[in-house]
Amino acid sequence: MSCEREMAAVLRGAGQKVTPQRMLILCSVHHAEGHITASQILAEVRRSQPYIDASTVYRTLASAKELRLVSETKMASGDNTFEWLGADRHHHLICRVCGEVGCPLDSIAAAFQTAGGVLGLFQSPAPETDLLDGVMDLVVQLREEARKRKDFATADRIRDALSALGIVLEDTKAGVRWKRK
Repeated sequence: MSCEREMAAVLRGAGQKVTPQRMLILCSVHHAEGHITASQILAEVRRSQPYIDASTVYRTLASAKELRLVSETKMASGDNTFEWLGADRHHHLICRVCGEVGCPLDSIAAAFQTAGGVLGLFQSPAPETDLLDGVMDLVVQLREEARKRKDFATADRIRDALSALGIVLEDTKAGVRWKRK
């Protein structure tokens, strides 16, 4: 099903009219690469529909947010940005200093790599530590939650990130176990 058909079906299912303006605004968010501000959306849609008003953009974004089609994030710069959610729900870490947005899985992997290097956790042979066990329990729990939600892409990304760090996950009847390669 194309994204336009999917959007139209969700709008109709929520009892909303499928208008060209709504479709244009939602497609602009859907096809944006990452976060986009309302003013950027307005500029984008005005390329083909120069008479669309800013209030139409804001109302459409508000209703799309209620329908959980888009997320709204307040950035450190003060701008609110919007991102298409669809079925791929995810979270972001936002730096309080610079305002940069990052995927938590990428951030966790980078922090894990840095901490592991500083603490000597990935050197062979590495001693077992409470810190490593706690972090691994958290990461394994995140992966299991993703699998329960049938978000296999996220679960695979976690597994692959850990594999790159020299950690192997084993799915057993008793639960997930991890070990160093």
